[in-house]
Amino acid sequence: MERCYNEMIRMPIHNLGILRRLHDMLPEKTFISYDEWNLWKTWCRNPSSMEGIFTAQMLHMFMHESEKQRMPMACYFEPVNEGAMQVHPDHTELTATGQAFALLSRHAGGKLCTVDGVEDFEVVATIDDHHVLTLTMLNLNWQEETTYSLNKCGTILENKVLQAENLLPGTPFTENP
Repeated sequence: MERCYNEMIRMPIHNLGILRRLHDMLPEKTFISYDEWNLWKTWCRNPSSMEGIFTAQMLHMFMHESEKQRMPMACYFEPVNEGAMQVHPDHTELTATGQAFALLSRHAGGKLCTVDGVEDFEVVATIDDHHVLTLTMLNLNWQEETTYSLNKCGTILENKVLQAENLLPGTPFTENP
């Protein structure tokens, strides 16, 4: 499981290399869409928090790189019953992937901010027209907790921690204070 996890968290960097190579081959005014970037292994089964972590990491990468790579859009394949949400006869629920989409949707419409002292796509910060700063942070370490420090902070409007209890299929994130 650890080997699979470590391979998965390297994929967004690998995918960025593909995007950069493609970008370099395209004419100046060509824009691209990154389609069907989710993990194929979740099709036809209930995804785990591992796929949710991958989704959050890919979305972080897209936010960091979309302008540089002229990629204004990314399409997620089959969100219903094969990815982001499970529809049952009497209710609907978000999978870990859906939870990642819901959490990161708070960045929509915001302007990307620079964050010092973090690696790769670990943190995304955006600020909206109302001067609300949204931060999402990923701890990709298999075994250790991570601590983040904010040098300046105003009033905290909302705080969510999504935690992976395990990485088995069908396991969503738990929300902790």
